[in-house]
Amino acid sequence: MSNNVSSTLSVVDISNPFAPKQVSTTSVSASPTYLYVSGRYLYLSHTGGADGLDILDISNPAAPVLIGTVPTGASPQFVQVVGR
Repeated sequence: MSNNVSSTLSVVDISNPFAPKQVSTTSVSASPTYLYVSGRYLYLSHTGGADGLDILDISNPAAPVLIGTVPTGASPQFVQVVGR
């Protein structure tokens, strides 16, 4: 779950949908908007002056790691990963 006010990403364990638990919270680039998970990676678009795409390794949900940021030059509106 992303929060565009505090520029954070929270990982929530929903293995029991009746008792979701927040596992971790990490800072991300300004104003996260859309996210997509593929395998061990989470792709998170962001706007607010630093428009782009963050790529995080979420193989350890308790400690997500930002592994890269790609500037897009425009406000990304959607994220989808196809292939590897």
